[in-house]
Amino acid sequence: GLDQSQNGCPIANQCPINVAVAPNPVNAVVGSQAGATITASDPDGGGPLQYFLVSGPGSVNISSGALTYAPTCADVPGFTVTVEASDRGAGGCPQSQASFQVNVAPPVLSIVNCTSVNVHWGNAASQQFNSAGGCPPVTFTKLSGPGSVTSGGYWSYQTDCGDIGDDSVEIRATD
Repeated sequence: GLDQSQNGCPIANQCPINVAVAPNPVNAVVGSQAGATITASDPDGGGPLQYFLVSGPGSVNISSGALTYAPTCADVPGFTVTVEASDRGAGGCPQSQASFQVNVAPPVLSIVNCTSVNVHWGNAASQQFNSAGGCPPVTFTKLSGPGSVTSGGYWSYQTDCGDIGDDSVEIRATD
């Protein structure tokens, strides 16, 4: 649109310049709110700028440029977001866009319900391991020690007469 004049002649309104996003990249964790702020300059010094989400998940506050999103496990390892600054409404200034990366990490994965198991030789020992955090599917593997573990975390062991004393089992959970 035409919104200014120079020497009595109307001049074209220019789109915003220096569109930027901070922080860039955005580092986020599944289940936590992630955010960034879009900024731009209006070379005409005209009216207020508006900010829009062009592509990617999340929402943008049209007047402040604040972008927010709560990533899920489906977002790991990350995605690209494109935003636009405009003084002409959504899509009015496609040359005033900026893209940035959102890196998404899964929540910390840990094994829960790890307890000592006392068993007499000749008997079976077992324990179901579970996980907290991480992103499904979580699989379990035995790194060292007696017995075997299923990918679902069920550890079992049949003792024999040579199994006197303490043993340790190391289990890993991966997502």
